[in-house]
Amino acid sequence: MSKVEIKNVSFSFGEVKVLNQVNLTIKDNDFLGIIGPNGGGKTTLLKIILGLLEPDQGEVWVFGQPPQKGRWQIGYVPQRMNFDRDFPISVWEVVLMGCLSRRGMLQGFTDEDKAEVKDALEKVGMLKFKDHPIGQLSQGQQQRVFIARALASSPKLLLLDEPTASVDPAVQKEFYSLLTLLNQHMPVVLVSHDIGVISSCVNKVACLNRELHYHDAKEMTQDDLNKTYGICAVEMLAHGVPHRVLKEHKH
Repeated sequence: MSKVEIKNVSFSFGEVKVLNQVNLTIKDNDFLGIIGPNGGGKTTLLKIILGLLEPDQGEVWVFGQPPQKGRWQIGYVPQRMNFDRDFPISVWEVVLMGCLSRRGMLQGFTDEDKAEVKDALEKVGMLKFKDHPIGQLSQGQQQRVFIARALASSPKLLLLDEPTASVDPAVQKEFYSLLTLLNQHMPVVLVSHDIGVISSCVNKVACLNRELHYHDAKEMTQDDLNKTYGICAVEMLAHGVPHRVLKEHKH
C-alpha cells in the first residue's frame, strides 16, 4: 500500500522553478534516501508532502488524503532545530510536545500520551535522560530526542531533513542504525546532500535537483548522478557491502 503519492508536481518561489514534474511513490517498508545538492528542492518536497506548501501543479496524496488532512500521521524532524540552550525544558517535556499534533494545544495530556512518550524515549535510547535539560545534551543526543518527539505522535511515516548535518561523524553510524530499527515499523524518508553517508543504510535512493531521478531501487546510474550533480570526477559512490563503484568519467 502506498503511503504517499506524488504525481507531476511542480513548484516555484516567484519566478524560480524549484520542482519540475516530480513523481514519487512512498510505500510500506521503504527506507528512501533523497539526495541532491543544496538548493535542489529536497526540503521543499518534504514541505509539500506535509501540506506546508501548495504545489503549483500536480497531485499529492498522503494516506489517501490531501496532505493537510493526512499529515497528522507523519513524524517530521526538520533540518534545523533552533532553540535557547539555556531555556529550562526537560527531555520529557520536549517529547511530550510531540503529542500536540493529535491532541491540540488546549487539551491536557493523557496517560496514553505519557505512555507514548516513554515508549518513544525507550526506542531512541534516551529514557534515562528524561529529566535532563535538553540544552545540556550533546548534538547527537538532542537529535535522538527530536526523533522521539516525532515518534510520540504514533506516526505511520517518518520524514527526516538532514538529521546529521550537525552531528559528529563518529555518532552518525549509531544514528543510522537507529533509523534502520525504526524502519522495521514504518517507512522512513531521509533527505541529505551527502551521497556516501546514507547509501549504506537506505534501501532506495532518489536524486533530486529540481527534477527527480528515481528507479525504485538502491543503485543509481552515472547518468542520474550527472543530471543531479553535474559532470564531475566521481568514482566511488559509497563504501559498504557490496561497494558501489562508478566508472571514471571526464569533466
